[in-house]
Amino acid sequence: MYRVFIALIVLLLMAVMINVIIPHTALLFYSPGFYNGIVEVTKLLILLYILKIALDVREQTRHS
Repeated sequence: MYRVFIALIVLLLMAVMINVIIPHTALLFYSPGFYNGIVEVTKLLILLYILKIALDVREQTRHS
């Protein structure tokens, strides 16, 4: 159970990082389009990761 908790914390930190750090670096480099692409891809990866965690948890609860 605590593995799920840690994963959620990591995801939260990643979300904060994406929303705070990337826009600021984008402002520094003056190319928002490029960074928006990165943000979109990263969001997709995070969604996939959340789905993977959910499936893993479901598998574990089924086997126990």
